[in-house]
Amino acid sequence: MITLDQAYERIRGLSTKEIRELTVRRLRGEDAMPVGSGYTDEPSEDLVIQLLRNPKLQKSKQKAVLAGCKDVYAELLRWLASADGDIKDSLLPEALLRVCRVVDVAAPKDLSLLADTMLTIVRGKPGIPADVLAAAVRACMGFDQTPGSIPLWEELLEIPEVAAYALNVLVTVDPDRERTKARLVELYRKQIEDGWPVDTAFLIRRAARIQGDPKMIEEVLTALQLEKCWPQVQSSLALRKWSKIWLPSRDELSHRASQVLMRARLSQLAPFRGFVPPVEEVCAPPKALQASVAA
Repeated sequence: MITLDQAYERIRGLSTKEIRELTVRRLRGEDAMPVGSGYTDEPSEDLVIQLLRNPKLQKSKQKAVLAGCKDVYAELLRWLASADGDIKDSLLPEALLRVCRVVDVAAPKDLSLLADTMLTIVRGKPGIPADVLAAAVRACMGFDQTPGSIPLWEELLEIPEVAAYALNVLVTVDPDRERTKARLVELYRKQIEDGWPVDTAFLIRRAARIQGDPKMIEEVLTALQLEKCWPQVQSSLALRKWSKIWLPSRDELSHRASQVLMRARLSQLAPFRGFVPPVEEVCAPPKALQASVAA
């Protein structure tokens, strides 16, 4: 990534109109000249990112950069909305990835609405490449989401390539811990059984941290013990030090599973018995655990 100073030097002496035009060329890939990095494979959008991240950039020049971004966004939205890709322009697919990366990294609030519109169109367009959808999702993640967006992110949670992104957003926007646990269990199952490209162990750790709920880790693992994929889950957790410590002992595993099963049986008997005694009274912990607690 080029520095803020290198980016500023590139536009020194340019008018706002020229800066706007330069922004469009950089995002379309028509101007890929390296800016001080010395590497020919320097992403052309890095210049735009660093200009937007520069707190010392004059307001007029910043507005010119944003205007250039909006020009490219408008062109992309027309292209995506066109029937069967009527607009033929070989530069636009790569331009879409570039402008989404700019919004993902720089997160300019002025482009949040355009980013939302882009995602709405992309997710509803059949045959859209996975990398394009992922780029559009990442572009929206940096902006504040509201509870009203939960259905959108739940929909994206069902798409393997962007499920991890969707889960990360849902953890921050939906405070319901039971729904979060259910999503994590299902995602781990899909990772193991269906080969989804997600790292659910990492997502579990992040969810517990974001929601300030360390007990969530234990509860998700307890629920996973009742799934057919539990042996594979154990194997995946054992691969890393930080997740290996989550693995319970054999006594703990047996105790947790028996508690879950007993709770389910008691709930079925509740209408006939009139009450449900605490599961701890019915299913006492194994002696090894009792001894460890007493100690």
